[in-house]
Amino acid sequence: MIILVALSTTLGVMWCSITNKTLGEVTEAEWSAATESDISCMPDTACVALTKQDLAAIVPSSCSGFRGCFSYALPGVMEGMSSSCLSNLAEVALFFVSAPQIAAIPPSAFRDIPARVIHYIPNESCKGITQPQFAEIIRTPLSCSGFKTGCANWLPSSVLHQVTPQCIRHVAKDFFYDLNPTSFRAIPVDSFDLTQEKVGFLSPNCNLLTGSHVQKFQEMGVCGGISPACIDKVNKELFPLVKYDCLGNMTNQSLSRITAEQIVNISPSVLSSVFNRLSVISVASCQALTVAQMGVIRSKGLECSLSCIECNSSIKLALHRSVPQGSEPPSESIVTFTVALLLILVLYALRLSRKRVITKSDEELPLLRSKKISVVT
Repeated sequence: MIILVALSTTLGVMWCSITNKTLGEVTEAEWSAATESDISCMPDTACVALTKQDLAAIVPSSCSGFRGCFSYALPGVMEGMSSSCLSNLAEVALFFVSAPQIAAIPPSAFRDIPARVIHYIPNESCKGITQPQFAEIIRTPLSCSGFKTGCANWLPSSVLHQVTPQCIRHVAKDFFYDLNPTSFRAIPVDSFDLTQEKVGFLSPNCNLLTGSHVQKFQEMGVCGGISPACIDKVNKELFPLVKYDCLGNMTNQSLSRITAEQIVNISPSVLSSVFNRLSVISVASCQALTVAQMGVIRSKGLECSLSCIECNSSIKLALHRSVPQGSEPPSESIVTFTVALLLILVLYALRLSRKRVITKSDEELPLLRSKKISVVT
């Protein structure tokens, strides 16, 4: 028993039995001498009487002893938080930090903050992060690897607007997948410094992509990461901005999801980047190809690669190739009508021919009869 008392006592303070009333009697020297064990032994309920001066007096290494103390501490206490103390807080202590408490922490405390600390801040508490604090966090880009999507969704738009390309490089690859529209829009386009793998996780927000995003992805050479689910949502008005290499680097799966409304906005010269993969374009998109696009395709003799052209029909193919370059290819209905018209003309010609034969026979019959009579006479 004597040993236990000794372990929980520093400079005469009985840390394990301290209360919110007796905590106020602890001197600065006693706080400075408190060990990790002393802090962890202190009842959480006593922290309601903790002050910012008390917190500032605790040596950083002892800060790892905090457990549920912050669930009782007043927000103003956090004004005494130092960078070293914050960096040493355990996961369980960070779990209890509220948004008002986060907002009260001096911005300097976030300088060189470990990613681990950012990661364990409760998502909803992230709304307490201020612009000055965030500015300190992103000074060390590696700290950004601690940001979870859930946390980012609570960050004020004014804070997210500060995100840098260096910071984005360090976030998790799936960071953007569950990012809400408001947060997505708040991140500067120039900061979308993404790898192809990260671009693949943009699909839920691809309807929010702008022309600036498209240009950024082309500069980064990451169009190959655009997923089929993303293509479905990209605004058709953005496709005129797509360049040769961008379209050419897309996967077959993504190309197959390009809609009729989207494909008509692709430049014919850009479309030529996928000439060797025209077969993956859907029938609906194939049928929507423009005169100019078909002219380029036909000039290369590649119309048979299209899903909407049946090259096993010699009549259709002949009719199709007879159309001058740059003209629209004959539609299904035109081909059917043409074939039917040819058959009607053939049948009509046969009928006329047969009628002539019958008429001639009728005219020659009296003559034959008269000859037969004169011979008999």
